[in-house]
Amino acid sequence: MLYGNALRKAISSSPTTPLIGIYDMYSASIAAQHYNGFFVSGFGFAASHYGLPDIGFIAWPDMLAFVERLRLAFPEHHLLVDIDDGYVDPEVACHVVQRLERTGASGVILEDQRRPRRCGHADGKLILPLEEYLEKLQLVLSSRKDLVVVARTDATEESEILRRAAALAETDADVVLVDGVRSVEWIRKVRKVIGDKPLLFNQIAGGKSPRLSLSELSELGVDVAIYSTPCLFAAHGAIDGALSDLKTADGRLPDTRQTGAIGVKSATELLEKNISRHHGTVSPPGSDDEGRAHALGLPRARPRPAPQTPQGHPRGPSVHGGAPPRGRRERAVRGPRGPRQGDAAARGHPARRGLRTRGGRAGLRPAQRSRGHRQLRRRLLAGGRPHPQHPAAEPRHGGQRPRRGRRRHRRPGR
Repeated sequence: MLYGNALRKAISSSPTTPLIGIYDMYSASIAAQHYNGFFVSGFGFAASHYGLPDIGFIAWPDMLAFVERLRLAFPEHHLLVDIDDGYVDPEVACHVVQRLERTGASGVILEDQRRPRRCGHADGKLILPLEEYLEKLQLVLSSRKDLVVVARTDATEESEILRRAAALAETDADVVLVDGVRSVEWIRKVRKVIGDKPLLFNQIAGGKSPRLSLSELSELGVDVAIYSTPCLFAAHGAIDGALSDLKTADGRLPDTRQTGAIGVKSATELLEKNISRHHGTVSPPGSDDEGRAHALGLPRARPRPAPQTPQGHPRGPSVHGGAPPRGRRERAVRGPRGPRQGDAAARGHPARRGLRTRGGRAGLRPAQRSRGHRQLRRRLLAGGRPHPQHPAAEPRHGGQRPRRGRRRHRRPGR
């Protein structure tokens, strides 16, 4: 079962599906104990990875690497990823969508803002012309296979909100999001305009949208609720309070046994759950998890061909009509040695054992085949009789075989 289909099934089978915004692996580890769906928030990612506001600083390779780490640690959770405006260019947007799908993302959110972009609940947002955004959206939809695509509009004028929401509902996008909705009444209007298309509602603490419970959202016809920053803002307050208390206590840490504060043991137990060995074994190919392995970018297992029995030449399969491969003919017809002793003789090859011994007796290296070398070898093997054109010479190295390696020659004058 693929991740996109799993998220679609969750959206269609529950009144309102909550997705919790996480900003790093530690916050995801805590959120995984309470919810089975994550929202990779652009606000939280920009704050935690860059220390910058959500105004367009995110680089898509960084987001892709983060999603990959999340999927490896949480193989059973939904991952909805905020890709902003698709990183400006439609070609880049399609490439990122395909990479995220192979990495294991469940879905993406594509907005209609143009640069410089802003957080969806901030003032001063600029939006693309509807036709330009629809063209980008259509390219993204055609490049995905199973991924859930959320079409988002950041329009602020009432008439433009309804016009764009209706246009998005007519596309093949899986879900529609109108970000920064200011009232319950406007949620009802958007719900009516988009018809049966699933509706997503974005809640952020201190944002422009009203604070509503899941039960209230279900009554309004909202299918998905994303909580962008509860982990980030909670960590902000907790860190600030803990460091303030540490300063007041003159640097003395609290006693975790008495106060129940988080310590090394509890943190380690939490993180050990993310180790791959705790996620079970990988199912064999052909099972229901084969598509999931493909979504992670893992190669499908392929059967290996059965090994063939070598025929013809003793060193390999029958090629070149049973003759030895070109470039190896001389080695193939040498005398038998090692575990293949007798193979060459059985096939009618001459032994030629002397090729490996005569040069050794004469103090020569068999690998050297120069003309002068051959003449010197013949002279030495003939009993030391000098050549008419060459003076008598004694065998080099005392008749012993020289060491293998490169010879170093002195240059004239040294």
